[in-house]
Amino acid sequence: MTVATDVLVVARDLAVGFPLPGGERREVLRGLDLALARGELVALLGTNGSGKTTLLRTFAGTLAPDRGTVLFEGRAVGDWRRQALAQRIAVLPQQLELPAGFRVAELVAMGRAPHARRLFASSAEDER
Repeated sequence: MTVATDVLVVARDLAVGFPLPGGERREVLRGLDLALARGELVALLGTNGSGKTTLLRTFAGTLAPDRGTVLFEGRAVGDWRRQALAQRIAVLPQQLELPAGFRVAELVAMGRAPHARRLFASSAEDER
């Protein structure tokens, strides 16, 4: 695996936690080193509260690590412009609460938003 072409995501000495009442912190991930190759199929298994969603949120850049580095395509996730990262990463949560009357097509169209030239404008290609 070469860093330049094959590795998509790298985590180095990753630690992520959450604040607790009283000012303490609960560390969910600690000392994680991981490299994921482009096109590789990975299963992330663990019990409730073991850090699976926390890891994915950290990879997507929506949760900052307490320690360590996450690289996406060779660049630190925090160094990406939000729109550029959103054009490359999509996250669909397990449970999604949509407003009444929201159609599946509208949900799918939301994933195209980072690629749109104008706010809420879809192209003919998007409509296909």
